[in-house]
Amino acid sequence: MSVSLRQNGVGPNKTVPTPFYRRDTTLVIQHKWLIPPDMLRESASNDERLSEGVSQALKSCEYLRNNHTFLKTKLGLSQNQQIGAIEGLVVCRGCDGTGFLGNPAVPIVREDSFKELVTQTNDLNKLCCLLTARPDHDQSEAMSADAPMGLQMCDYVFDFPSLAVALNS
Repeated sequence: MSVSLRQNGVGPNKTVPTPFYRRDTTLVIQHKWLIPPDMLRESASNDERLSEGVSQALKSCEYLRNNHTFLKTKLGLSQNQQIGAIEGLVVCRGCDGTGFLGNPAVPIVREDSFKELVTQTNDLNKLCCLLTARPDHDQSEAMSADAPMGLQMCDYVFDFPSLAVALNS
């Protein structure tokens, strides 16, 4: 399954992103472009944009659940076609959220992680399960470890916890 994240929206004022449909599952993707933060304020701003993406995804899913005729027309489906699950997703490019969003109502995933998960299945329903289970998080955790870091200033040494990550080259 190939996925293009650069599509025009549909619906009133093009506010509903173009949905992806396979068998009876519809995936609605909100795409957010984030700038890696240099300051705390920028981190908070990225979280606000991701939270806005979650809200937009939920509203888009609700609109499509209440307007199956509209959805089937836009997807070029027969009006007799079954519409099963309609799931939302926020895909972000640039960086992850800070983790302070808690457990959002729709998955939030980085674009590169999303593309990797797409390669693992050709079934949107299974992809939705992968987006919830996030096996890529387990893989990332396996490549990282806590590591001490010391900073010496004059006669003092400050010890800080840090995270070491083995990167694939």
